[in-house]
Amino acid sequence: MSDSSSTDRARVALLRGAALNPFEMQAYEPLLTEFDLMAVGRRHAPYETGLIQIPTRLLHSISEYSRIQAAWRRARIPNIGGHDPDYLLGLRHLIRGFDILHSAETATPLSQQAASLLELGRSRLVLTCWETIPFRFDDNPKLSRRKELVRNATSLFIAVTDRARAALLAEGVAANRITVIPAAVDCNRFNPAVHSGELRQRWNVPCSVPLVVYIGRLIQEKGLVELLRAFSVAHSDDGHLVFVGSGNQSRRLGAAASALGLSERVHVLPAVSYQDVPSVYAAADIVVAPSLPTPYWEEQFGMVLVEAMASGRALVSSASGAIPEVVGDGALLVPPYDIDALAAALKCLLEDPQERESLGHRARERATRNFAIPQVASQLAASYRSVLAD
Repeated sequence: MSDSSSTDRARVALLRGAALNPFEMQAYEPLLTEFDLMAVGRRHAPYETGLIQIPTRLLHSISEYSRIQAAWRRARIPNIGGHDPDYLLGLRHLIRGFDILHSAETATPLSQQAASLLELGRSRLVLTCWETIPFRFDDNPKLSRRKELVRNATSLFIAVTDRARAALLAEGVAANRITVIPAAVDCNRFNPAVHSGELRQRWNVPCSVPLVVYIGRLIQEKGLVELLRAFSVAHSDDGHLVFVGSGNQSRRLGAAASALGLSERVHVLPAVSYQDVPSVYAAADIVVAPSLPTPYWEEQFGMVLVEAMASGRALVSSASGAIPEVVGDGALLVPPYDIDALAAALKCLLEDPQERESLGHRARERATRNFAIPQVASQLAASYRSVLAD
C-alpha cells in the first residue's frame, strides 16, 4: 500500500466520469470513516453531483476540445490507448498516490484510462460490473482489445448481481477475482410513507383512486407503451397511470393515451430531482417497471426496483435480465412483452388493496435485508481491505 497520508488511511478514487451519480455513490459515503475517498466525474454530466457527500472533482474530457481532436485526426493518431475522446484531462495528476482506482465496466474508456495509469506495485484497479450479457461489444475490435486490457489489469471485480458475475466468468475471469455486492438504497429516505396528497393534486390525480407509477427513462426498452396498453386492458374505471421521466417516448405515450381514450387518466410528467424521488413513490399505490429485453440489452439491476421495494410499494415488473434476482418475492413478475399477463397483474393489485399492502410489506422486508446502505457499505469496505492486503 502506498504512503497515502499521515494517518495511513488508504486513498480510493471512485472514477465514474459522466456516470457519476448520487444513487450509486450513497453506498460509499459510510466508507469515509475508514478510507480517503474522492469521486471523479466529468464536467457537464447529466447527474446531480451536488447531492454527493463524498469529495468530488469534475474534469473536462478530451471530446470537449474539438481543436485538439482535429489536430489528432490530422496527425492520424488513433483514439485507442491514451487518446480516446472520452478520457478525462488531468486524471493522471489527480490520482497520483492513490491506492485504489475504482472504475466501472470493462468496455468504458475511463476503465481503460485507469488501467493505463496504474502505478506498478502501488495502485490497484477495482471494477464494478453491471453488464449481464457476455461478450457484449466484442464484435468491435477496439472495444474487444479494451475489455481484455482492463480485465488483465483489474485486481477485483465487483459484480452487482449473480448474473453479472456469470457474464464475467463466461469471459474468462477467474472466480476468485469476483465478488458479488449489490447496489444499495437508503431505506431511511425511501420508506413506506403515506402520501400527503400534494403531488397528486399537482398531477390532477384524486387522492381516493389507486395510482400506478412508472419512474425512469422514457425509452422504448422500458416497455412503456406496452404498460399503457396493459393499463387499458385492466379495465379499472378509476385508476390513474403516471409516467415520470425524460426520454424520446413522451410524444408516443401521449399519442397512445389519446388513441386508447385514456388522456384524462394517463399523465406524462417530466423527471424530478433525485431529492424528490421518494415523494413520487409515496404518492403511488403500485410501481411498474416492465422492461423489455433485446438481443443487445437487458435490465442489469434496476435502482427503481429497490427504491420501490424500500418504499413498501406494490411492485410489478418483467422477468427480464437480473430483475428476478433483485426482486425475489418482493414483486409480481410477468413475462416480457406479454401485455395480457401485465394487465392481469395490474388488475389484481388495482382491485385488491390488501394484496397491495401484503406485497409492499414483503418488498420492504427484502429491501432492508439485502440492499440497505449499512450492509452494502460493509461489503464494499471488506472488498477494499482484501485488495489492499493482497
